Parts: sequence; C-alpha cells; structure tokens
Amino acid sequence: MRRFIFIFLSLSFCFFYLNSAFGFNIVYPRKEKVTINSPRTFFIGNENPEKFLYINNEKVELYRTGGFKHSVELDYGKNKFIIKNDAGKEVEYVIYRPEQVNVPIVVKRNVFTPSIYGYTTDKTILRVSPVDRGLNRLQQLPSGILLEIIGEYGDFYDVRLGRDDNAWIAKNQIILSEENDLSGEIFDKIIEEKDNKVILKVFTDRKLPYYISENEGLDLYLFNVKNAPFYRYEDSLPQNKLFGYTSYYTEDNVLVIEMKKPPVINKTKPLKNIKIVIDPGHGGKETGTIGCLGTKEKEINLLLAQKLKSRLNDEGANVYLTRDDDEYVDLYDRVDFANNLGADIFISIHNNALSDSLANKDISGTEVYYFYPQAKPLAKAIMNGINQFANTKNNGIKGESFAVIRNSNAVSVLLEVAYMINPEEDEKLSTPEFQDAVIEGIIKGLENYINDIQK
Repeated sequence: MRRFIFIFLSLSFCFFYLNSAFGFNIVYPRKEKVTINSPRTFFIGNENPEKFLYINNEKVELYRTGGFKHSVELDYGKNKFIIKNDAGKEVEYVIYRPEQVNVPIVVKRNVFTPSIYGYTTDKTILRVSPVDRGLNRLQQLPSGILLEIIGEYGDFYDVRLGRDDNAWIAKNQIILSEENDLSGEIFDKIIEEKDNKVILKVFTDRKLPYYISENEGLDLYLFNVKNAPFYRYEDSLPQNKLFGYTSYYTEDNVLVIEMKKPPVINKTKPLKNIKIVIDPGHGGKETGTIGCLGTKEKEINLLLAQKLKSRLNDEGANVYLTRDDDEYVDLYDRVDFANNLGADIFISIHNNALSDSLANKDISGTEVYYFYPQAKPLAKAIMNGINQFANTKNNGIKGESFAVIRNSNAVSVLLEVAYMINPEEDEKLSTPEFQDAVIEGIIKGLENYINDIQK
C-alpha cells in the first residue's frame, strides 16, 4: 500500500494529461446541486492547460498543470453556473444560497435560584463560554466531581468553581444530583521525583474541582477547599522545560499531576530515543481536502508521515504512526494511542483548504497549531524549519482547540503544510523534492526544539 501511494502521488503530475484529455474535472463543489450559505464560493478542478475553460462565459485562469481555483459570487436563492470548454464539454451547476433571516440573538442566561448540583462525567470539558468551538476550552475534568450549577444557556450549564470563578459545561456531561455538600479537605501533599517525571500528589477527602494553568510553570488551583476560597500549588519546572503532563484522581481521592521531565539528550543525535507519534490526518472514509488535480489529502498526509517516520528512524527516534494504511481512525483513538504509548511528542500532519467565504482570497503557505502553551516553542521551531527547507510562506503559529492536540499528554502540534486548493502548492505537494524538503524542515525543527529545552 505504501509503495502504491508513493508512486501515485509522485507521478500524478506526469499522468495528469491522461485524465484531462477528454475534458475538465471539477473536484469542488462535489455535487452539481448544492446548498452553500456564503456570499461566495469557488470551483476547484483541472483541465488540459492547452484548452480553454469558461464558467458563465468568464475565462478561467489555468495553472501550468491545468489546475484551477476560480472564485464566484453567490446571490441569495438559486445560482446557475454553466461550465464549458472549447472541446464542447458542458456541465451545469446549481448552487443555492439560503435567504438571510434576521433572528434576534438572546444572550441572557437563565439563573437558577436556588442552585442545582451535579457530578461530572469522564472527560468533562470546562469552557470559558457556552460555545462548542474555538479556543474557549479551559481543560478537562475527570468523573465524580460535584459542582454547583448556577444557571444555563442553551445546551450548557454555568457552574461555579470557586467564590469568583465560573465555567461552562455541556449539559450532557453532567449527572444531576440531590447532594449539595461541595466542600472538602486537603490532608497532605507530596512530591515524588522519578527518572523521567515529577509527580505531585494532593490527598483530599473528596474529588474537588481543579484548574491547571501554564504560566512560568504549572499552577494548580483546587476549589471548594474548606475555610479557603481555593488552594494553589506552584511547581518548580519552568514552562519551557515542560515536556507534557497529565492529571487524574485515584479511587481514594488523591489528585495526581504527572509532569514529564525533558529527556537526556544525545549530543550527536538529539532525537535518539525520543518517542514520537506521527498522526496522518484523515483516512478511509475521511478523504480530507481534494486538490486541484484530484489528489486526496489523506494520501498526501500518509505519504509525508511515512517519509517522516523513515527519517526519524535514521536519527534514532522511536517512531509510531496512528495509521499506516488508508483506514479510518477516530480522533480520540489517535490520542489514546499516543497517550498509552507515553509519547514525548505528537505531530498531526494535514494539508489545508479554504472556507467558501474566503474563496476570493489567494492564500498559500504553512501554519502550525498548538493548544497548550508548552507546545508553542515546538510549533515555532517546526514552522521555521519548514520555511527554511521548503521555502513556504510563513502564515504563523496559532493557538487552536483541535481534539488531537487538546487531549494529548505529549507536547503536541498540528501542521497544515500547504494549501491543496492552491494550484501551485497542489503541484508541489505531489513532487518528491518538495515532500523531502518539508520532512527535512520538520527534522530540523525537532532537533532545534530538543536542543533548546536542554539550555
């Protein structure tokens, strides 16, 4: 399978003319009748570059490969587009844009007087606001923590963590209870130092709500502590020395925070014995983005991941893939795989697209995403490496709440290497030279990151 994917992608440019000799191919929109709620969209596809292509009698600019991205504006209601070439092929697309309905937005939450109470379920997500998207997630709590619920908005409860600290939790992650005694005691705390981690244990008489923040190190806040608004513990590891951490309660109400130490670095081979999980995005039924020439993102992601694994093996790293074939793997299964292995670093590989609303923008380049601040230096190092070796545009490192990097205990980043809907970058992604340059950039970034955390 690996050999097939490599041959297919590497030679896609060479065989493009065989696919386009009989007429154009539209890869987006994926159907000839669709609904798109946006003021604009685009047609993405390919045509023999020696021919001409028109959309509603407007000539389409073809890249040298024949790939194209052509933006169109959408009126409310039915929009008809006739696509034809000079060989006589003609196709009609109908795109419906729903009428805009001005509905007043009600933002006032319903306040509970008196409060109600409930227990968290496993992996309950604390949010800044009652919205299930964006960077509003604070962290996850384990099951069995009793919380005071002081209000609601839509599908979310407003919960009180401490005297002046609130958060939002999805209603389906709370089990309502008649119990209302929130307070608990802290009996003791100990710090255990092992070869590869520092472990903080806080002994309590019940599971108390808590919050971990990354500032100069890890700050732990425990709420509903008897005779105190909260309990705070500050650890001794500076932020740039953090190498992943996890938190959980034991059955006997001991809160455990495990902070991994940076590995001992081999001076000649800094990546030697580093445990790295590479996550090729999408797979199986999830194709991801489809490029102008019809290449599927899942195939490019897997090819890059396999090449990266091979190079990391050369550097002495211990490397694992979340998938090594064209198979569907659930997002949380990918994270569990890395967490169960005790991965040091987690890298999710993707390639980019654009939303319909940005169809008129000419966007290219690389982005690297992180969720936890401890991963920001890794994101920056990999971005710089890819820019240096592959000469892609630096679109910046960005904080984002993607599931695979939010739930991982390792230092985790997600890469968007290039824009497959950009004809020039779509061509590059199918060439071994560009692929290898991207891989060398990632390797360089990893080496620089590992070396820096030892300083």
